[in-house]
Amino acid sequence: MPMILALIILLTMLLLTLMWSTIRKQENVIRELSTRESWLEREVERLRTDNEKLYRWLRYNGEKVIDEMTCELDALSAVRQTNRDSYRRQLYLFDCLSLMVWAGMEGAEDSTREKVRNKTDALRLVLREKTDE
Repeated sequence: MPMILALIILLTMLLLTLMWSTIRKQENVIRELSTRESWLEREVERLRTDNEKLYRWLRYNGEKVIDEMTCELDALSAVRQTNRDSYRRQLYLFDCLSLMVWAGMEGAEDSTREKVRNKTDALRLVLREKTDE
């Protein structure tokens, strides 16, 4: 009888130790997750701030970006370094860039948006014509 009682006590202590270590591990995981969550919240806020800065910059400089791409295209054709593939690359890059510029122009004045849209359409047309040649 004392042997059975000692065995029961030993098994109970072993079970309690296992439960205690499981609880501690779970607490550590919870602590890690809360730390990671707060880090992610800070990262989200930082990215949101960066996006706002980029949109503000694009809203202010969108027209200049399109003008710069037009100058780049003129420079490429001036030095005769262009072929169909380079125009295709330019068109792809321009499409990506113009989408970003257009998204950044969201809060800009209507006249500015219209100017940028017209320049964007004109440059896209030139690039498509060069690609088809």
